Amino acid sequence: MTSKKAFESFLISPKSIAWIIVINLIVRVALIPFTCLGIDEVYYTLYALYPDFSYFDHPPMVGLLIRLSTFNLAFIFNDFFVRLGSIVIGSLNIYLIFRIGTLLKDKAAGLIAALIISSSFYCSVIIGIFIIPDTPLSIFWLLSLFLFLKHISGDEKTKHFLYAFGVAVGFALLSKYQAIFLWFGAIIYFLVYDRKALLKAKFWFSGLISILIFSPVIWWNFTSKYSGLNYHAGRVGNSSWIPSLKFFFREFFGQIFYVNPFSFVLIVLSLIYIFKKGLRHTDPKISFLLSVSLPLIIVTISMSLYNQTLPHWSGPSYFALILITGYVFSTEEMITKKILRIMLICAQILFFLTMAVSLFEIKTDTFMSLINKDSEKVGVNNLIVDISSWEEIAMKLDLKIKEDRAVDFTPKNYVILSHNWFPGSHLDYYYAMPNKINLYVLGESVRQHQYMKINKERGLDPLHSDAYYISTSNYFSSPQPELISRFEKAEGPQVISVPDTLQKRVDLFIWKMTNLKNNVNLTTATDRVQSAKEN
Repeated sequence: MTSKKAFESFLISPKSIAWIIVINLIVRVALIPFTCLGIDEVYYTLYALYPDFSYFDHPPMVGLLIRLSTFNLAFIFNDFFVRLGSIVIGSLNIYLIFRIGTLLKDKAAGLIAALIISSSFYCSVIIGIFIIPDTPLSIFWLLSLFLFLKHISGDEKTKHFLYAFGVAVGFALLSKYQAIFLWFGAIIYFLVYDRKALLKAKFWFSGLISILIFSPVIWWNFTSKYSGLNYHAGRVGNSSWIPSLKFFFREFFGQIFYVNPFSFVLIVLSLIYIFKKGLRHTDPKISFLLSVSLPLIIVTISMSLYNQTLPHWSGPSYFALILITGYVFSTEEMITKKILRIMLICAQILFFLTMAVSLFEIKTDTFMSLINKDSEKVGVNNLIVDISSWEEIAMKLDLKIKEDRAVDFTPKNYVILSHNWFPGSHLDYYYAMPNKINLYVLGESVRQHQYMKINKERGLDPLHSDAYYISTSNYFSSPQPELISRFEKAEGPQVISVPDTLQKRVDLFIWKMTNLKNNVNLTTATDRVQSAKEN
């Protein structure tokens, strides 16, 4: 059987989607035992541990998902169960995009979309292994697309799909603020194809449903002193209107890599095909998908000209573009084209090869360990450190503190201090919380993030406590003199290498601080210094 016939046979086989989901699931699950939780993941476990209507960084859905997947925190210190929501949603997303592609055109369109999403690093790794706000966002985003397309495909009797769309967008907003672009795309569609719908009650009621679901987050952000609205506003732009390419290329090529470069080629070819054909002659459902996807991509790329951005911010936008690609290449004139088979095969090969190389690097640290040898910079820019070393770091720290307690240095009421939410969250998750030790993150709000509130809840400033101030070489920061002066005695740092070999990945820096003085506020000095800088 020729590759062309085999491919065409695959696109009509009822078992194909099951094979795609199962193989993708095996690859993702296989990587988990060799990794620990990353920077963002350990931070978001705090959302599950400290429930609230919203948080400094994001709405609460990721915390609710972690609470659900850990069976109401019963397995909160088990990496697999923390990520279980991502594993399940990663597979559901593949099936859901297959169903949407089938609704959009046929099963061939759905399978092409499923193949593309399964080889996407954003879909299968960033949100399919790691647990971040994009994980719950992704499934509600796809559900929103499905429901709105059902609304478009139906008649007046199917108005409940628009109401369901409002519900899905509401829960997407509870996951991440980017979900507002779903309503933005819907409104563009109505303005172009169905302006009368904007005057109908079902449109306004659907929007009201989204607002009502999202209202606790709105209320929290405008009433809580821990709101991060100002922080997020500062990420949108800077004081200059002159664009810069400093962050542009990382954002642009990051988006290409996250979707998979070979899949990106197919997406571009599909868009060229659509625009050559002309939007006037394009299926209205495709126009809706364009109006949902392109605005967020344009916004994030534009933002990168003025401030630092992250490629996954636009990740959900590519769901619609992937569906458009399946739609275009499933047409009779396109499905036989050799470039479709080549790009899909190459995309899968690149995905599996990248997973294999990543696993090899996690186990051997062959390449990234060569970046920095300076004691205070070991592990800087080494992405492997934060997803592979923290169980060993916690073990080394535990041995160190047990040695100190054996010589009566540290009484039972010692605390741990950190200068930033990273590596503070890792120290908290892998050592402090399992051992029921309070950890505090000091400094300004952009360093503390949600620890602004957690510090208070943990009872900040335990008098007469001893403390360990801990930093790591990949995020090194020594304690400020103002902090040291608030203890009767301070010594250090002691440096512990992890692992304790010539090919170390990271150094742990530990300062011992004895007896916090009476009537002293740990954060007063650091906050005062930062406030002076900001003003």
